[in-house]
Amino acid sequence: RTFCAAVPAIMASTPCSVVAASSATASPDRSRSLAAPAAQNVRVSLMFYAAPPPCERGDDGALDGAAALFDDESDEDDDYAVLLFYKYARWRDRDAFRAAQEATCSALQLCGRLRIAEDGINGTLGGPRRALEAYIQETRRQAAGQGVSVDDVDWKWGAADPARPLELQKLRTLSVKACREVVAFSDCGGVDQQAIGAPPARKVDAAEFHSVLESGAAGVVLVDVRNVYERRVGRFEAPGVRDADLKLRQFSDLPRALDDGALDSAKTILMYCTGGVRCERASAYLRSRGVAGDLCQLNGGIHRYQERYGNGGFFRGRCYVFDPRMAVGAPGEASPPIVGACRRCGRAWDAYGDERCDR
Repeated sequence: RTFCAAVPAIMASTPCSVVAASSATASPDRSRSLAAPAAQNVRVSLMFYAAPPPCERGDDGALDGAAALFDDESDEDDDYAVLLFYKYARWRDRDAFRAAQEATCSALQLCGRLRIAEDGINGTLGGPRRALEAYIQETRRQAAGQGVSVDDVDWKWGAADPARPLELQKLRTLSVKACREVVAFSDCGGVDQQAIGAPPARKVDAAEFHSVLESGAAGVVLVDVRNVYERRVGRFEAPGVRDADLKLRQFSDLPRALDDGALDSAKTILMYCTGGVRCERASAYLRSRGVAGDLCQLNGGIHRYQERYGNGGFFRGRCYVFDPRMAVGAPGEASPPIVGACRRCGRAWDAYGDERCDR
């Protein structure tokens, strides 16, 4: 559930700061409620994180000169950026590639999360833009050594919200994990490797996706393969276009959500997610089930659509992201209209964070 709150004035005199909003998806043990001593019946919720040690730079010669590509004398606050990407591939030595990736990120002082899976890589990294560009160069070299080309990778760039303090939006720790899948899917719902290995849907760019929605043609169905809490703050809406609304709690719920045959009569299926990585697997699964409609996925996901159409397209609200920015609007534009609501009082609300509704 999503909750909202108005920050009490009493907080102005306390030594603590409150992040902008909240979600009940946060586990109870990650938050504590404190009563302000100067007022009665004032409830404030704060979130505390046990942060791992900060990223550290490795030895200069550890990465064949990769660290030398980045001048760490630059002011990182002036050009802080977030890099999002994925690639489905098979590595010759997944563990060696994982170790090389971790060493590169440490040397360049990047923070974020990388999933180095048997079937590819999925990453969100934050840091100075020049360091991220150096990371891309080094990743090209490392992937080539694994027999993998990343020339087709869609490197997406995100920026901090200028209306919020930058320090609250930065990625602070580094996690580079070896795992089975880029997105966890095949271990749930009886999905086998043959199903997820089927050819994915046809990729359509933002302009074609927009055009189909604009037509409002009969038989067009929108399929959002993101989780329900992501949809609550932003989603596509178009007149005359049916939204399948699968109500996924996690991506591996997809097979169960499709068991009722809700898409079997659809003429055109428009799939979307944040950046495209989940659509690749979801569309392959649908193909394996014999879905007959024209199956399309939004190339580059909501991220690329927002870049193209801003607040003037069919995407309403904000795009949820898995980093401290939490939810982002179209780059360079004013905050979009709020589509989310507090689950307790019904007030318009779209910011996940740590406040609790006081109504």
